[in-house]
Amino acid sequence: MHTGIVTDLDRSVGVGLIDADDGHVVIFNRDSLTDTKLSHLKVGARVAFTEETGELGPRAVAINLFS
Repeated sequence: MHTGIVTDLDRSVGVGLIDADDGHVVIFNRDSLTDTKLSHLKVGARVAFTEETGELGPRAVAINLFS
């Protein structure tokens, strides 16, 4: 499991970026959120996620907000 901060959101297309704590950036889409909706997610939110390799590089899946 990785952790990081949401740094960018595009609600109109349902994607965003996470700056992982180890220094790399991963993309995610709204379907990867497990405990919240994209409309409730904010830039600066701290999250935990699983990482997979997608068509565009690393992507976050199974994203959970830290309380």
